[in-house]
Amino acid sequence: MADVQAAFVAENERRVAENSHQLICPSRITIRAAIHSLDPFRVKLTREGSDAARRAYSPIGQGIDVERPMQRVEIDEQKIDLVSLMADSGLLNFLTDDDKKALGLDDEKKRWWMTVALCVRTRCIVGMSLSRTPNTRSALQTVEMAMRDKGIWADAVGALDPWDQFGMIGTLVTDCGANFLSHEFRARMHDLGVNVLNTPAAAPWLKPYIERVFRTFSTRLMPRLSGCTFGDILRRGSSDPEAKAALTVDQLCAVLVRWIVDIYHNTPHEGLEGETPRNCWLRLTEKYGVTPPPSLTRRRLIFGYEDTRTLQKDGITVLGVRYHSHALARHMMHSPDTNMELRWYPEDIGAIWVKIGNEWSPVSAVHGCFHGVSAQHWQAARRELRIRHEGEARVKASVVRKALDFIAQLNGDAMRSVGLVNDDWSLERREREERAMCVGFHVDHDDDDSPIAVFDNRWGEGLRTADTPSSSTVEEKVENIEEISSALKALRVSRDGGH
Repeated sequence: MADVQAAFVAENERRVAENSHQLICPSRITIRAAIHSLDPFRVKLTREGSDAARRAYSPIGQGIDVERPMQRVEIDEQKIDLVSLMADSGLLNFLTDDDKKALGLDDEKKRWWMTVALCVRTRCIVGMSLSRTPNTRSALQTVEMAMRDKGIWADAVGALDPWDQFGMIGTLVTDCGANFLSHEFRARMHDLGVNVLNTPAAAPWLKPYIERVFRTFSTRLMPRLSGCTFGDILRRGSSDPEAKAALTVDQLCAVLVRWIVDIYHNTPHEGLEGETPRNCWLRLTEKYGVTPPPSLTRRRLIFGYEDTRTLQKDGITVLGVRYHSHALARHMMHSPDTNMELRWYPEDIGAIWVKIGNEWSPVSAVHGCFHGVSAQHWQAARRELRIRHEGEARVKASVVRKALDFIAQLNGDAMRSVGLVNDDWSLERREREERAMCVGFHVDHDDDDSPIAVFDNRWGEGLRTADTPSSSTVEEKVENIEEISSALKALRVSRDGGH
């Protein structure tokens, strides 16, 4: 009111100088009535900006209409309102100190980012991953999780209900975040055959269901946990979340899984007319079913990490595991190109995909004991073997040196006895020698070992990423397969017994 009066005084002074009639200052009631008569959209636009105006006045028509489970899946990422500890736990035992520091897992109190995928029709959470900094790999991991049975995670934390909501995604709805717009993410979704819909920036109402889930996390779960930040400084008050942080990453994962599986999925949902998400999933899957997700063989190719390795006569070695096949052996005989592109899937290291010429071919591990083994369990087995053999190697060092001296002497005598021989290498002999090289050669194969043709102009194939590991690293080869098998079996027993 004071500003209006000052404006009228200034205007009347100008009018006096011009010999014009003066204006009468309106009352407070008149001013308020004039303000309320203004265009509400323009008022909101001027006061709070375009984003707030769109949120408040964007028209809603028919809305989102879906009928089947997994027909529409919304995915997004958000920083959760919780500070957690990074104390050493079962998860971190698989990482070195340098790996922990690189990933931000170096015993500091920090907040996590959570990437979540939601089935719109049933409101079931079908995928979730935690990361210190969200990236394309965390987004791909969440999509892959949405298409897999998650019983192993539910069993690991003692959930009372199964986490069996999964299937092939029809339409995946994301925002315009950099991780969802990256070439790698779009190419992998193209390979899957998933239709990706990117909503415009600053339009969260176009994917409202995943936004509502994050709010449910913030209001119903996080306030129950020590270290909650309460979202904003007003709700937090004088509380110190970092001083109260008590949960480690393993404990946080266990809490999230139990809350999703046993609480959220079994709580009546207003958007489902009081039906629980789990009951809605069971009812609709019985009526419509779901499209089967991609097989393990296809998941290896689509979600596998890209790498390059040098092909040798004993095959390709990744993480100390040797992979070989007849196709690789023939390629090495007839092609000078030994730098092979491959995709390696850490969830099951029993096989890899290798690009041989213009085709992607599955190549199994030479030893069948690696089928169904994850990279984490194999790393634990290698660590156990290395500790066991370290002491034995020191005792047998003298024996090794004597054996090496004997081999060197024998090789020198043999070289001195060899003369120059004019040998005949006809086509028939070369083919006979090639066939002889494969006599007794055997590796275990997957059920589906048919190659997949790759065309040069096919989008999404031959993908290279900035974080592709260097191929110059020489991997350690572990040859004692009996000890490998026993170590892996011991890990399987301990893992199954823990469930």
